[in-house]
Amino acid sequence: MLEIKGLLRIAGSLSGMVLVRLVGVLLTFAVGITIARLGGPAMLGAFQLYNTWMVTLAEVGGMGLPTVALREVSKQHNRTSWRNTRDFIAKIVGMGVSGMLLVSLLIVALIALFSFLSADRLPVHILIAIPASISFLALRIHVESLKGQGKRIQAVIKESALVPLVLILLLVAGETWGVTWSGKNIAIVHAFIISALVFGSLFLMGILKRSLKELSLPKPTLIAQDSRSLWLGSLINLSLLYLPFYFLPWYSDESGTGIFSAAYRLVMIAVTLLIVIAAWFGPRMARAYANNDHQGLKMEIRQARWFSVLGYLPFFLLCWFFGDHLLAMFGEAFRGSTDILLILCLGQLVNALTGLPGLHLNMVGLSRIETTISVTSLAIGALLHLILGSLWGSLGIAVAFTLTVSLKNITSFAASRLVLSGKANKAISKHMNSYSYIR
Repeated sequence: MLEIKGLLRIAGSLSGMVLVRLVGVLLTFAVGITIARLGGPAMLGAFQLYNTWMVTLAEVGGMGLPTVALREVSKQHNRTSWRNTRDFIAKIVGMGVSGMLLVSLLIVALIALFSFLSADRLPVHILIAIPASISFLALRIHVESLKGQGKRIQAVIKESALVPLVLILLLVAGETWGVTWSGKNIAIVHAFIISALVFGSLFLMGILKRSLKELSLPKPTLIAQDSRSLWLGSLINLSLLYLPFYFLPWYSDESGTGIFSAAYRLVMIAVTLLIVIAAWFGPRMARAYANNDHQGLKMEIRQARWFSVLGYLPFFLLCWFFGDHLLAMFGEAFRGSTDILLILCLGQLVNALTGLPGLHLNMVGLSRIETTISVTSLAIGALLHLILGSLWGSLGIAVAFTLTVSLKNITSFAASRLVLSGKANKAISKHMNSYSYIR
């Protein structure tokens, strides 16, 4: 009875977080529908590839700095003056921009080498993703800094709502004025919106009043070294999330990628819910561990699994019985991806059923084990995408992605259970150090 009351109390608190996030998720989903309605599967596929590479490049060059910004600003908030906080954010942004410039030069060199050796040109929208990724990283650092200052609503609006809202308005206005949209100019408009948002935000914060040299070429600090493990973990998780789109261009054209993207975007609505649940239970698991509250930790993990299942199951049933109608929102051409949608839903069902085992490992100091599991799953997943993609095209990519997600979560679940039961092997037990309350 007490646990049921606790679940209801948590549900009330979680609902607020879910609603705030849901607005941004629905707007992002609406962007996909708008693009698909304007230009069909090929245009949506082109935009999806642009977005995938923009986010990936920003993660590669970001060195984990957004997470560092969140942590350090949170620690120093109300302890130092706003000027000191602003100078710290400026330094972090400068380091990120410097790293992205180096990554961009490397990518351009690789593209030139690729074009020379193969006599082919990469799609223009991937080239647009290079400068867009620099602005996107700066925006992420700014948003995480806002969270550290307690400005969560403003952060969520800038992080997930403002850009898709402006993009939808511009797409609709352009269509009204007779603009002929393509994947290329939609990517350019999207990149411009992000750049305008981040420049405006940094200007209002007073960061752009610093000299260009001081902003873009800061001296090396310990911050970069400290962020390496954070960078590795976030890069691996991002690679797992976008794995299908790294391989789809090999086995499908932009139209096929767009059809796959519609199903993928539907599933990501439910994944966002699981991310919100993780954001709630992560600190609670960490506190239970720090207090040597073994039973409390087990209860948090059990409740996280219940909320994951209860939150995902209605969505799963909706897709199972009405998947073709949901896909038809993108256009009649997308009804053919119902099989892909259901396969992707099965993978996320495994994710929900296992709860948050990876989060548990991270919160109790076993992040190396979770990272090892993720790296191994990523390697196996890449191999599966190569094999199944060559056999069955987009459908094979969906199967490979589902198997990868399932493998990763089941393995993390097994490791989590071993740790909780005290049956972890000597290597794990030695690594745990202070996990003394397990008998």
